Amino acid sequence: MLLHAVITKYSLNSNTISISLSDKYKFPEIVATMKGFLMDICKILVVEDDQNISELIGITLSNPQYAITYVDNGKAVLETLSREKPDLIILDILIPEPGGWKIYDFVRSNPEFNNVRVLVFSAFTFTPEFLLKQNIVSADCVMKKPFELEELRANVKKLINIA
Repeated sequence: MLLHAVITKYSLNSNTISISLSDKYKFPEIVATMKGFLMDICKILVVEDDQNISELIGITLSNPQYAITYVDNGKAVLETLSREKPDLIILDILIPEPGGWKIYDFVRSNPEFNNVRVLVFSAFTFTPEFLLKQNIVSADCVMKKPFELEELRANVKKLINIA
């Protein structure tokens, strides 16, 4: 059976969508389907101070199932975390104050973010000893810049499917 509906008004807030259908069509299953679809959207917080790299990440991860928020400094991350409640943080560890290390420690030590996956990346060379010393060993994924776009895409997909 083919259903036709005319959406006369909609609003998107958080993980819900409200729609008004023309009086002729009332299909509650459409609303239910749309709500279910929106709940499947993965919220990604990209923390990168280089705008070109942020844009490249955005293009690489272009997908209707990803809602991507960009911030370019540690202070903005702290303001955004509680408001956005991301599923995944892509974190350049060498961002301006308060710095990627502190952001990482904050996320890992705060029970509110226990389910948040963290992909750490930087142009800095990560040795196993350094990762242990900086307590980054518990990162869900560590990547070095420059990175392959396909590798980023694959790592993000893997981290999202774990959650």
